[in-house]
Amino acid sequence: MLAQQSPPLEIVIVHGRVMDPESRLDAVRYVGIQGGRIRTISDTALRAPVVLDAAGMVVAPGFIDLHAHGQTPENYRLQALDGVTSAFELEVGTVDADRWYAARENQAAINYGVSVGHIPARMAVMGDSGGLLPSGPGGTRPATEAQIAQMQQMIERGLQRGAVAVGMGPTYTPAATQWEVLEMFRVAAKYGASVHVHVRGGTDTVAGFQEVIGASAITGAPLHIVHLNSSST
Repeated sequence: MLAQQSPPLEIVIVHGRVMDPESRLDAVRYVGIQGGRIRTISDTALRAPVVLDAAGMVVAPGFIDLHAHGQTPENYRLQALDGVTSAFELEVGTVDADRWYAARENQAAINYGVSVGHIPARMAVMGDSGGLLPSGPGGTRPATEAQIAQMQQMIERGLQRGAVAVGMGPTYTPAATQWEVLEMFRVAAKYGASVHVHVRGGTDTVAGFQEVIGASAITGAPLHIVHLNSSST
């Protein structure tokens, strides 16, 4: 007997082991798709013009990778083969969200997103010509109040232009004071954006951990720690 369908389904996945952590479903089911969305999951047969036989395979929600540095079309293709449907560069990020998104438009097999990064903002303000990470004053020179304000403006503009979070890596910018870190958290809190942090390295990882937890508690900005160091880096 066919399950009732409205509107008509476009794709049905059959014979797959459907696993859904939220509902704890783990069973062979029929999955009906319409308009690019899952519309129904049924234990009875479904009908659609396109049928995908997933016998011997797992059908699960797409994986979301929050820490993906390989933001290229080839990496997106390979991630799709692993079941990743969304990949985000949220640690280092970018200082130019418009340019970052434009470079990937119509080239990605999956969803993608980026943070606006304190690291590249600091490098720009300090005149550091390094690549992905600082190679000079971006990491080693203390910032003035005026320079911190410039970084805040860059972070704010990035969030306004579509960056999905704020990225920070105090381990790569050791000259950034706790006050500077806190000021970046304040901007994130203003926009309800999460802050994704590679905490400070060195011999006292606990202090780096406490630094960002404190900044989150003071400002209310959500915190995601992407690296909790077990060594000096």
